[in-house]
Amino acid sequence: MIGNIHDTPDFKLPEIRNEEPPAGKDPWRCEECGSKDVQQRAWVDINDEENISYDDSGRDDYYCHHCDEHNYLVLESELMKKIEEWWKQTDFETMEVITGLVQDDFDPADGYQAFVDACEGKWNSLGVEEKIHIWHESTRDKSNDD
Repeated sequence: MIGNIHDTPDFKLPEIRNEEPPAGKDPWRCEECGSKDVQQRAWVDINDEENISYDDSGRDDYYCHHCDEHNYLVLESELMKKIEEWWKQTDFETMEVITGLVQDDFDPADGYQAFVDACEGKWNSLGVEEKIHIWHESTRDKSNDD
């Protein structure tokens, strides 16, 4: 069962804003947690230390240090598309937890559109690393946590 962000009362936004990647860069990230601390298995000629080829035949050829697991990798741009889709489907309760805004503080006459707009504004002000952190904390399976 995938947990929601409101399942962890101690969750809060990261206080340190990480730098955005330089323009034109689209780093590989772990598909499960979003970390850039990932590796791909490669064949290297040990006599001249030149890379011969990369393995990419399956999950076992990739590794995420953050997860300490073999996971598939995804380009950051693709992960961010997935995260933005998740955000668009987020319920009001989760929006409240993420943004600190309270739905009842907004006018219900317009279907709380002002609340949604304010949440969007806060979400859009976040950097890539913050969005990935929030998405991961909101969607990861917490049943394995001890």
